[in-house]
Amino acid sequence: VLINIIGYFVMKVDKQRARAGKTRIPENVLFSISILGGSAGTIIAMRRSRHKKKKRSFSVGIPIMLVFNVILLAFLIYMLYMS
Repeated sequence: VLINIIGYFVMKVDKQRARAGKTRIPENVLFSISILGGSAGTIIAMRRSRHKKKKRSFSVGIPIMLVFNVILLAFLIYMLYMS
């Protein structure tokens, strides 16, 4: 849950910086947060703030990461209960 909150706020800060013309958060940081489990928070921020929705790498890549995160979580839960 914490990584999703971080993902949400990092995307929100990047949007604020974009509007203000300030230095942006690198895309590799945004992707890293998503692959580490923050993809749901990142997607919510993308939808709510209309940020990076038109970039194919984000509009396709982040949902793929969400699927990966869900599969990995399901596998970890399965392994925890099977042992």
